[in-house]
Amino acid sequence: MNEEYFDIVICGCGPTGASLSANLSRLGIRHLVLEREDSITSDPRGIALDEDGIRIVQGVGKYEQLFTDVGKAMGMFRFIDGGRGLHVNPFLQIDNNTIAGGTGHVGFMSHKQPQLEKHSRDAMDKKYGELRGGATMTKVSEDDENVHVTYQIADAKMHRIRAKFLVGADGKTGFVRKNYLEAKGVLMEKSLKFQYEAVWVALNWYLALPTPKTHPEFPPWNLGYSPEEVYGLFFPRDFDFVSSRPLRINDLVRMVSGPFS
Repeated sequence: MNEEYFDIVICGCGPTGASLSANLSRLGIRHLVLEREDSITSDPRGIALDEDGIRIVQGVGKYEQLFTDVGKAMGMFRFIDGGRGLHVNPFLQIDNNTIAGGTGHVGFMSHKQPQLEKHSRDAMDKKYGELRGGATMTKVSEDDENVHVTYQIADAKMHRIRAKFLVGADGKTGFVRKNYLEAKGVLMEKSLKFQYEAVWVALNWYLALPTPKTHPEFPPWNLGYSPEEVYGLFFPRDFDFVSSRPLRINDLVRMVSGPFS
């Protein structure tokens, strides 16, 4: 079986794999992207981008599309002591609409993954990178110099690639992690060793709009409110983070001095 050679092979062409491909092309590095699906899937696996993610999208030239087609800022994050009920004032609020932070970007953005994936792929450069869809990876091996990848496509033929590096961008249940790394004893489950002292639930109250037909006795209809106005009044789009037990002072210290500082 003949081997093709690339500097880098990327397994998976979601937003991560596509963005990496776009950046490798900017550096003139020849690479191949293998993707199991034939086209962009509509499965919305991701929901949010932090400042680093926003900066990566900006780096591949798709910053404008983030706000016009992909998503929007996630608004206020409010942290509420669930031990005192849901109608108390939050003890901490973070405004993710502002660009006053250290990066010049909003704090978090919600996104539609199929759209993000589309624009990330549009940033890929065919001069240095090639995308092969419908490719199922079947084997990975390595020697002192290279990594060797075998994959199968729709014609049922096996194809073999040799490269300096293999990048697994196919997710936590993908081939690279489950069939290669874990088979070698490399387990990426360190997060299971860390436990929060309380259960936190993030709510943004996105519900179906009430209407005079579904809730005919609802008083705001008599005051001239529309369903959209009722939604905006009672179900704000910001996120409330609610804890499962009363908070202690140590909880507040950890939150203020932690990742939100």
